[in-house]
Amino acid sequence: MGIDCIVVHPTDVPTTDKKKRNKNNKVDCRKLAKSLSNGDLKAIYVPHRDDLENRSLIRSRKNLVKQQTRFKNRIKAMLTQYGIMLPEHFRNRRWSGKFINWIEHIEMNQPAGKTALQIELDELKRYRTKTTYVNREIRKLAKTDYYKERVNNLLSIPGIGIITAMTLLTEIVDIKRFENSDKFAAYIGLIAGEQSCGDEDNITHTRLTSRCNKYLRSMLIESAWVAARKDPALILYYSKVVRHMKPQKAIIRVTRKLLNRIRFVLINNTKYVPAIIQ
Repeated sequence: MGIDCIVVHPTDVPTTDKKKRNKNNKVDCRKLAKSLSNGDLKAIYVPHRDDLENRSLIRSRKNLVKQQTRFKNRIKAMLTQYGIMLPEHFRNRRWSGKFINWIEHIEMNQPAGKTALQIELDELKRYRTKTTYVNREIRKLAKTDYYKERVNNLLSIPGIGIITAMTLLTEIVDIKRFENSDKFAAYIGLIAGEQSCGDEDNITHTRLTSRCNKYLRSMLIESAWVAARKDPALILYYSKVVRHMKPQKAIIRVTRKLLNRIRFVLINNTKYVPAIIQ
């Protein structure tokens, strides 16, 4: 319509306690207009529609996996409720076809119990089928000219698989929009919160900030566990920092190192070369 607009993060709009308690359209419009005229509002990055559509495919996979986990937990809870123990060779293993087949042949005391169990299994298999289809589409998307080279570069980094690579590319879109590694880490959510009062001696660093990209932070932390076992430099770094802190905190440090490698690869459009430790 020819109107110049910006998109702003809702929690970044300055407000007062009075305006929070007396909230209506009139108050909100005046607050936004005043903040905009004062230059207090900072626009967030808005990707192109094509990038958003590609991103939706990757995010749909995460939702499907979440639904699978939900039904797996239901089935396990049902088996535990009726005192049905898992065979030794199926414990602590993935949900393979053999394992699901074993569950389908469990004898229940009542037909109703068998029906209830089968309903949960049917839902699980339905989501597994959808996830397989989405995985196939993601691999197909990764081979397009738009993503192919960048995906191959990211795959050269230890701990990065095709799903992680495509999640990175669709969530970040343009790595150059981050001026430095600290702003990139802040977008992911790999920085600690800070509370200070008075002089610098009273600064308190809290746990990781709650403002994060929920699709990337947990995924990159999982990738860091793999990288800490495969990349020579990260193996050495993790071994060093874990002596002074818990493994859960040490792996956050490793994730920051991994993030720097990802940023270097994307900015320079090159493959990652692991450091040689002598």
